[in-house]
Amino acid sequence: MPRRAVIVQEPATSGRRGPVAAFMTTLALLFATPAPPALGVEKHVVAQGRVLLASGEGIPGWPVQLIATQRYIELKHFSSGGDVVTAARATTDANGYFSIDIPKDHHFQFWFLRFVEAGTLDTVKYLSPEDVEITADVRRSRVASVEKTIKLHPDWPEVERRVAQAGGESSERGHILRTLGLPEKSLRDEATGAEEWWYFTKGIVYTFQAAGSSSERHFEPVAPPKGQVK
Repeated sequence: MPRRAVIVQEPATSGRRGPVAAFMTTLALLFATPAPPALGVEKHVVAQGRVLLASGEGIPGWPVQLIATQRYIELKHFSSGGDVVTAARATTDANGYFSIDIPKDHHFQFWFLRFVEAGTLDTVKYLSPEDVEITADVRRSRVASVEKTIKLHPDWPEVERRVAQAGGESSERGHILRTLGLPEKSLRDEATGAEEWWYFTKGIVYTFQAAGSSSERHFEPVAPPKGQVK
């Protein structure tokens, strides 16, 4: 336990301090009453920052989760070991800012910020963002300041172009493109004008006839073949 320093003031003299006075000062410092520890101080996990696009524009209404875990594991795959819990949730404001402040649960040793809510990410438009670890800040009782840039999917510009070409999101083809993204393989019969859009990982193929009729067929999802043509 740290000791509290005690200042011993000696009478002012014109000469040098004697050996007895110096010895007494040393004893006073060594055997001073220890300072009482601070009681009732509750530690918090505090995280704040902003979620924005590559353009620097803040994204409103974006979900942010504070993830706590007992052991350091591969959070993306939840591989093994230790509890993984969502300790807190927040949503960005109109300018993309967020703030989280909760009492620290010492049951957990590692802390992360997650910028995606399961089942809500628009995967056609955005890439899934990586978690950001804030363990070091939490252990040092510092505010974790994080600025997270959400990246657009590389296919998004082409999806937008094709949706517009198809007549917008309300059209059949536009709706499919906006919901599933670009087909993993597309085939066109030049003789008949028929076209097929294959989504192997989703287990569905759409067939469009030149006359305007269409149909769909479902199958067990599989990996797309090599050399797919989009």
